[in-house]
Amino acid sequence: MIQLLKVELKKITNYRTFWVFITLYAVTLGILALNLRNVFVKDGVNLDNMPILKFPDVWHTATYIAGFFNIILAIFVIISITNEYEFRTIRQNIIDGWSRRDFLIAKLWPIFLLSIGAAMYVFLITYGIGLSNSEDTSFAVSMHNSEFIFAFMFQSFIYLCFAFLLGLLFKKPGIAIGVLLLYSAVIEPLLGFNLPGYIGNYLPVSSIRNIIELPFLKYGVSNAQKFISAQSLIVPGCYGIIFILIASLVLKKKDL
Repeated sequence: MIQLLKVELKKITNYRTFWVFITLYAVTLGILALNLRNVFVKDGVNLDNMPILKFPDVWHTATYIAGFFNIILAIFVIISITNEYEFRTIRQNIIDGWSRRDFLIAKLWPIFLLSIGAAMYVFLITYGIGLSNSEDTSFAVSMHNSEFIFAFMFQSFIYLCFAFLLGLLFKKPGIAIGVLLLYSAVIEPLLGFNLPGYIGNYLPVSSIRNIIELPFLKYGVSNAQKFISAQSLIVPGCYGIIFILIASLVLKKKDL
């Protein structure tokens, strides 16, 4: 397994597109973080009444916003897996002795590490925002609610697994990226709107997004999210397992 990871990491780190997307992710998220206070002030948010940039609430605010940037990483994952088909490296791996299970594991490990890396970066950004906006920066206060970072990592991993599955299914980057964007932004929201009750919240992307709910609700709604509950992880966790199982089935059944 370690050897599989080494091979895959060497391939990715020598891939220029990887550094382009990582830079794009880091720069865009970093610029937003530097200007986040000004954005809220211009939108008329009273930061005294809504301490969204202060410890401990900033963990919720920042991870919610960072969740939208997972689309950048998801597009990279799709390009990465579809390139395996385009350049036939997946077939070469099989010829070299990899099993299809080996290939799946080799792809899932970088996705997991990418999720950890994103979470670490968001942790640093969030801590910086909190330090610059909070009066009380003691360890106890500053780390309270930091579990949102782990929720963000979990959220990122599941969403990237979804992107990975789409790349396997469609093989063409343009089609897979188009399906990802269309489903996430149009198809699922329309489905959720037309389904009765709260059923729409249990659809794949909605359940992933709802791991970290809109932070501003807690200042006006009594039952709004104030912490990460185990219950909020169950449905997206099940989807993650389903995505991986389907990916495994695709690799077993499809001609590589």
